[in-house]
Amino acid sequence: MAEWRESRVHKEIPVRVRGTDYDGNPFTQETCTLNLSRHGARLECAGPVKGVGEIVQLQRGWKKAHYQVVWVGDPGTLLQNQVGLQAMDPNKNIWGEKLPPPQRIPDPEPELLPAVTATPQPAKHTGKRKVPRYRCSGVAQLWLEGADAPQGATLEEISVGGCFLETTWPLPVGTRLEVLLTIWQRAVRAKGKVVYIDPSLGMGVAFTEVSPADREQVEQLTARL
Repeated sequence: MAEWRESRVHKEIPVRVRGTDYDGNPFTQETCTLNLSRHGARLECAGPVKGVGEIVQLQRGWKKAHYQVVWVGDPGTLLQNQVGLQAMDPNKNIWGEKLPPPQRIPDPEPELLPAVTATPQPAKHTGKRKVPRYRCSGVAQLWLEGADAPQGATLEEISVGGCFLETTWPLPVGTRLEVLLTIWQRAVRAKGKVVYIDPSLGMGVAFTEVSPADREQVEQLTARL
């Protein structure tokens, strides 16, 4: 089965951000985008947002739309003063730009698959999986061992065995983590590990430990998808 990935458009567009700061006070800030897609945007700065999960309003001209913060760049990194946003209504385009549709990435032909060796390349994803995976639109929080705060990502696909997370900085293959996935106001928590990465798009996470209640949630979500 072919996979689909959403393309980003790298473009600086002035935008006004409205939200609530750490003290509960409203703020307004003028900033600009760094890249866009049908489902989200990355901004140079979005003011004193409280963090992942915060809802902000973006305005360009007379057009307005609400977005949810899915990650905030850590200080001292290349993403400092940047935020990733996911559209609450992906069908609402405030940019005045024709954004590209999702890109079809076909599975490789069987005869072109690399031979299995004693030390396979873990980052090479063959497209084969035991259970079907479904496109969706949600948010994710990732906890690494020993971390004081979660990292944010965008949930792009989900199955009963794992998920694909869109993130600018995918984690190394083999990294063990705990994820909190939120979709359609449902929350699913699971432990997993990174099984493959696409440096330009994100990473695939296989679930290694899911409670019966959370697994039931995943099954209901995939059935609905």
